[in-house]
Amino acid sequence: MLPVAVIEAHGSKRWIALANAAASAAGIVPMQPVATALALCPEVLLLERDAADERQALNEAALACLRYTPLTTVREHGLLLEIQASLRLFGGRRALLGKILQSLRELALKPSLGVAPTAHGAWLLARSVEPLKAACASSNQLALRLDGLSINLLESTGEHLPTLSGIGCRFLKDLRRLPRFGITRRFGRALLDELDRAYGGQATPYTWFEAPLRFEARLELIARVENAEALGFAARRLMAQLSGWLGARQAAVTQLTLTLHHERWRTSERPLTHIQIGLANPSHDPEHLFALIRERLNQLRLDAPVEELSLSADDVTQADIANGELFPTAQSHSISLDRLIEKLSARLGTDAITRVYAKSEHRPERCWGMQSATQAAPASIAPPPAARPTFLMKEPKALRLCGHKPFWGSPLVMLCGPERIESGWWDDGLVERDYFIAENEARQLLWVYRERRANDVAEQWFLHGLFA
Repeated sequence: MLPVAVIEAHGSKRWIALANAAASAAGIVPMQPVATALALCPEVLLLERDAADERQALNEAALACLRYTPLTTVREHGLLLEIQASLRLFGGRRALLGKILQSLRELALKPSLGVAPTAHGAWLLARSVEPLKAACASSNQLALRLDGLSINLLESTGEHLPTLSGIGCRFLKDLRRLPRFGITRRFGRALLDELDRAYGGQATPYTWFEAPLRFEARLELIARVENAEALGFAARRLMAQLSGWLGARQAAVTQLTLTLHHERWRTSERPLTHIQIGLANPSHDPEHLFALIRERLNQLRLDAPVEELSLSADDVTQADIANGELFPTAQSHSISLDRLIEKLSARLGTDAITRVYAKSEHRPERCWGMQSATQAAPASIAPPPAARPTFLMKEPKALRLCGHKPFWGSPLVMLCGPERIESGWWDDGLVERDYFIAENEARQLLWVYRERRANDVAEQWFLHGLFA
């Protein structure tokens, strides 16, 4: 493994901010001067620290972690999460830590975790040599683990590190053996306060990270992408942030927009491709939302390479968190059907799956419409005053008269009616009809009407529907 270290500079001074395992094995430690690090390991690869990129990455990670706990704070080099209240919800500490690790890895981060009864103790454990094994359940166990950590991990050692090393103080247990009064007089109060915060002798207030009011996330790709299917990994990074945002806001989304920013080609502005994802019911499930995005990407052909992605939540509503179910219910079957509709719409197109909806209209042939199944249903309207047939003719069929009675297989007997409908004078679709429920000798129930036009000499009867 190539030794790599991140360096930080203030003025003319440059020192080591972070070192990987190979560099640490060579003796390179944080807060070490760059000249000393090069003397210990001349082949070390030194990288300049980019504070702006680090802050953006930490904010993205904090947004993703809001899915697991609202008590998240962003520090200069990482995150602090209060997870005690979330352990039971996510199935215990091991399961919760696994989910947090998975979310952070989806952001292309390599996290180091530390768990402890104190926030600063967990912070020091996370920066230790074996952070993934750094989990302490009790204060006594934490004290034993902290005693073996190097004083280089303390943020307040700084310029005091050579002096502390010179008096044989290499580990935290060595620092704790020194007289507290002497530490304060020689090195200041900050060093002793940090030690107390780590061991639980002093509490520290934190400012918690807050999710923005509106979700919009952007991701610049490290290379141009010419295949839409290859954008799935980058889209999952954005989805991890959306999942945390929805969890923090206790919200669900009904419409998303994934925007592809293409490479500039013969124009001063980058062309855009907007992929809109509509849902039949609000959802906050990241796997389901990502599956819909992946379906759309698999059907897409790119006109130009993609350089950047952005994701926005266009329509957000309050989440309806359902309780767990021992046996399937009508609600669970409805959710399964909605998921199927959303997946088919994402694969075949929003216009491929449609549903019927009712309109506020008296004319039977115009009282319904078709819309995409992923669109929200219009507000419910009052039912008609009388019964309506199950099957409505596309065009009313004229009936012949037999003995002055309308005929359909046999002369019809009127069972119910008339129901008068007069409407449509404003759009050249005027109807003037008297509707009846009729029955023939085959016991079929028919919905028929008689025209009421004044200029008609003879009665005109029409069949408009059949009852089930």
